[in-house]
Amino acid sequence: MRMKSYCLSLALSFLQSLLHRLQQQRHSRFPGSSAAAQGGAPGWINIALLIGIIYLCGFLFFAHSQKGQKSKKNFWASLTPGIEVITAVELLGTVVEVKKVLSL
Repeated sequence: MRMKSYCLSLALSFLQSLLHRLQQQRHSRFPGSSAAAQGGAPGWINIALLIGIIYLCGFLFFAHSQKGQKSKKNFWASLTPGIEVITAVELLGTVVEVKKVLSL
């Protein structure tokens, strides 16, 4: 959860800076000059950085979900009859039978 909020805040701050640059460019005294001539970065660099941030966030989300799937798989594989478990509503119980169910 912490990584998701970090990636989202990073992407949001980048988009805000990009919007700020575009507004400055539109309101400049020399509308025909490029961003590179005014001392800013060319437009393709901003797009490349945005694509890189989106790719990085997607990679981190995917890696995190794979880790969760692996831990769930290990948990279900370790269940055997006789093990004591705690349910989601904090009830203590004992596993009596384990059935394998196909999930899509």
